[in-house]
Amino acid sequence: MSRHLLYRSITRSRALRLRRRTILAVLARFGSSIFLASTIIILLVSLRPTHSKIVDYPSRPYARNIIVSERNRMLYCPIPKAANTNWKYLIRKWEGYDDYASVHLAHSPSTSGLRYLSDYHPREAAKILPHFYKFTFVRDPYTRLVSAYMDKLRNVDKEYVRTEYRTFLAAVLGWRKARELGEDERPSFPTFINALVQTPRSEMNAHWRPQTDLCGIGEMEYDFVGRMETLSKDVKTIFHALNRSHERFPTHEDIGFPPSGATRSLGDELYTLDLMLKVRVMYADDFERLSY
Repeated sequence: MSRHLLYRSITRSRALRLRRRTILAVLARFGSSIFLASTIIILLVSLRPTHSKIVDYPSRPYARNIIVSERNRMLYCPIPKAANTNWKYLIRKWEGYDDYASVHLAHSPSTSGLRYLSDYHPREAAKILPHFYKFTFVRDPYTRLVSAYMDKLRNVDKEYVRTEYRTFLAAVLGWRKARELGEDERPSFPTFINALVQTPRSEMNAHWRPQTDLCGIGEMEYDFVGRMETLSKDVKTIFHALNRSHERFPTHEDIGFPPSGATRSLGDELYTLDLMLKVRVMYADDFERLSY
């Protein structure tokens, strides 16, 4: 018999002896009341030692997205196109990094200096998750896609076009088409949406992957899910929960990221009924779980 099995056998024997002694003590004390004694014995016999199963959150696909700050006792799941750059800027500042304003460093897990839930052992994660404040920010799926389209496929900044544009174009159309199109040739919004319809969710770029997939919303229990539509109010709620009510949320100027220009009126111009239906089906989990 292995040492592990032997230990379990000894432990079980001790537990049985303890239960037997307890039952005899109950009979001796309450034997005059057959009903009371039998009730207590039934309860004792039915009791079994319970072992809470540790949920292996660090192995979940979304765990590699969730930032953990032990200094601030918090977890934050960044969702692209939902103020995630602002939050990374702020968290790196709270962590004490002198280069917290470097967005380039903040967006790369290898250079940000931040820890992610996937870095933890399941037992470590089980110890901190109940006690750390967990939050994320989400956005209306329709508006989020418009923002992603304008920022990644319509952006005319020369440095962006030189360094990143074709990578995002390839994420939508594939590298063959991305190489064929000239810099001035930009895919239309219908082309963008129809390409996403053909893309498996697991292969989508994070900027348009469903938010529920990115952060495990519906499985991971968040203390607060803020909304871009009520950003100012929700930021105050989080600052209060983290005892940082004095903090100022970084602006677009602070982080060096101009707004994408994704307004409701622009969305009204870009969306047809057919495209809206496609997005509604494609992002059904986001609409349902995030109540949009």
